[in-house]
Amino acid sequence: MGFRVFLDLKFLDIPNTVRRAVRSAVKSGADMLNIHAAGGQDMARIAVAARDEAVKEHGLGVKPLLLAVTVLTSMQDTNNPILQGRAAAEVALELAQASHSAGLDGVVCSGRRRRASKPPAARTSSASPPASACPIPPPRPTTSAAS
Repeated sequence: MGFRVFLDLKFLDIPNTVRRAVRSAVKSGADMLNIHAAGGQDMARIAVAARDEAVKEHGLGVKPLLLAVTVLTSMQDTNNPILQGRAAAEVALELAQASHSAGLDGVVCSGRRRRASKPPAARTSSASPPASACPIPPPRPTTSAAS
């Protein structure tokens, strides 16, 4: 039909349930789907494996993008259990980096966060959808107290 489908269901459950949900989403023909990064790296790795297995099993030529939702724009109350007293931007970055480590293709973020994630030279006046895939920044190097 000429359109692409983003299945925005934010899967978040025990890993085996997410595995089955991702396999079903791939089988349905979705071009992009997402999980919630708060489910942790084990859940994310299992989601990636499930996507890859379903692609192979159904003979699909292209893998659907598997994205993570980190912190919803509406989650600004630091008493929220996901934020645990920290700033939303800090938690979003931490979850994005964990998602990258788990093998996900990117994260879903607001247009404002997407713009902030680009270097100034790469910013344009073109419009972004309200929620779009953002690049995942590489983890920051850790420094030891002895350095």
